[in-house]
Amino acid sequence: MSGGRPPEARKAFAEGAARQAAGDARGAVAAYHRAVSLDPHYAEAYCNLGLVLFELGARAPALAAYRAALALSPGFVEAHNNLGNALLRLDQPQQAAAHFRTAIALDPARPQPHSNLGQALLELGEPAAAEAAHRAALALDAALPDAVNDLGLALARQNRCEEALEQFERALALAPETPRFAVNRALTLLKLGRFDEGWQAYRSRWAARPAGDRQAFSQPEWEGGPLAGRTLLLYGEQGYGDSLQFVRLLSRLPRDGRVLLRLPGPLVRLLAGQGYPLAAVLDEALPPPPFDCHASLMDLARLLRLELADLPGPCPYLRADAALQAAWRQRLAALPGRKAGLVWAGNPRPWHDEASRLDRRRSLPPRLLEAALRGCPGLTLVSLQKEAAERPNLPLRDWSAELSDFADTAALVAALDLVVTVDTAVAHLAGALGKPVWILSRFDGCWRWLRNRDDSPWYPTARLYRQTAPDDWTAPLARLRQDLEVFSARG
Repeated sequence: MSGGRPPEARKAFAEGAARQAAGDARGAVAAYHRAVSLDPHYAEAYCNLGLVLFELGARAPALAAYRAALALSPGFVEAHNNLGNALLRLDQPQQAAAHFRTAIALDPARPQPHSNLGQALLELGEPAAAEAAHRAALALDAALPDAVNDLGLALARQNRCEEALEQFERALALAPETPRFAVNRALTLLKLGRFDEGWQAYRSRWAARPAGDRQAFSQPEWEGGPLAGRTLLLYGEQGYGDSLQFVRLLSRLPRDGRVLLRLPGPLVRLLAGQGYPLAAVLDEALPPPPFDCHASLMDLARLLRLELADLPGPCPYLRADAALQAAWRQRLAALPGRKAGLVWAGNPRPWHDEASRLDRRRSLPPRLLEAALRGCPGLTLVSLQKEAAERPNLPLRDWSAELSDFADTAALVAALDLVVTVDTAVAHLAGALGKPVWILSRFDGCWRWLRNRDDSPWYPTARLYRQTAPDDWTAPLARLRQDLEVFSARG
């Protein structure tokens, strides 16, 4: 027995590694199981078994395999690193960071644990520490494209956008065929207001998404220019807010053809009542009628060459149903003071790891909202929040059960005096309706709010309340309270 391992165990391990490399995950699992049954002290086999089990979705058995490897060999750097990666993907960054730090202590010259620690620290809301960890990894190996990209993300979280852009471009130079690097570059260009470059670069988002996320049509994509009698199908993508933001561009489309707008059901009734030059507004749950070419609503910015100077364009560009709005005004008239709508949380989207993490940073803990708004004189607070897990202990009027779609929400918003919201679809709805909207934004705000400004080129009635430090709502909420007191006193 070479190295004290039974030859049959080593043979099973080699078979597992070969099957793993060939993409035969289930065969690899069987071989690694055979290896550890033949040699229960085979830490390397347990470690590889954990890797394959995790990729198969067997999360708990994968963690158990890694821990078995570490019980046999506490100084096994690869097992610490792999267990940290698994915990990070399971949204346990604190535990992940502990294993990355152990791996670094055991082998400081290995770059990957440093970079992985940077990822965990960014998830823990420590972007400066994450930056330092990625720089440590790159000092050991400057040609790690993932570490370069993740350094860019740490810089972007600190609102150092020019430096972040430099890293994203460097990552692309190292790995040109990596769509997520290209998307990070595109979003940074847009945030910097470099729309011409940004819209072109943002085409990369399609390659960065799972194939099923994109509308699959046999008809060609519209590439701009005259329609010449053709029927163009436009469709929404990403969230409701993105569609509400970009429908403004419908008025810029050529008039020499037919245009169909296909959207999620909750948007259909609102958009169908706008009088755009459209043949129809369609529910995306139903098959579309015949058409000749197609495009995403968000691609209209590129196709129509939207520049920052073109904004806001005609605004308001949406209107609420007059009868619904009048009914809400009558109900609100019986309440004292000025009427302010509130949204404190976004859609958590637990099925999408990245979106869920982002939502936690953009959403406002109800206890903080309570402290900021309690006892604010001259205001009636109206909840526009849908399906929040937690609610603030405030005297809220809540008619959300009566809001079946965005047409209903638009009518209530239009009847209010003000909307106060985190960065959600309601912010876009209020802005598109021309309603005063005060938007609470995280420190590294979304690209569409640009940088270092309290107004928005997209919506003349918007006011931004930005965090002045990452994950710290103290300053924007203090300013919000101050402005609300002035606003209510003018009523």
